[in-house]
Amino acid sequence: MKVITRIVDYIFFKPVEFLVIILGIAMASVVFLQVVFRYLMEIPFGWTEELARVLLLVWAMLGAALAYRHDRHMGLDFLEMALPGKLRKVMVIFRRLLVLAFCFFLFNAGIDLTQNLRAVTPLLMIPLNYVYIIVPVSMGLFIIWALIQLIEDVIDLFKKTTP
Repeated sequence: MKVITRIVDYIFFKPVEFLVIILGIAMASVVFLQVVFRYLMEIPFGWTEELARVLLLVWAMLGAALAYRHDRHMGLDFLEMALPGKLRKVMVIFRRLLVLAFCFFLFNAGIDLTQNLRAVTPLLMIPLNYVYIIVPVSMGLFIIWALIQLIEDVIDLFKKTTP
């Protein structure tokens, strides 16, 4: 299972980490440009705000997938931690199944949204279905990692423990 985890990391999550860094730099640059031209030169650009919003959406969705990959999402696990060994593992599996169900729902909703949306951004004329494709892409990353975790948890649940 560790080999599969490494392969998935290098195929999916390492490129996403690089992309998130690039998107963060681009977003900071665009916002900096907006501030300089609006407040220092008094020549506001409309496109910078629009581009910053698009970059923020993509950056946040991919960042959320990375946070889930690295177990950095906020959660309430006090009930889970209070449970004894096997019951705790069953609760973790149940939680993973809930995450998967929610991600599959958002994945399908994102696909429907991108197929049916015909709007464009006002200034840059970027088709919004190109922007919102990030929803199924990021949910696909969530699903991949949640499935890996679920398989590991099920294997761990049925693994024989030595006294």
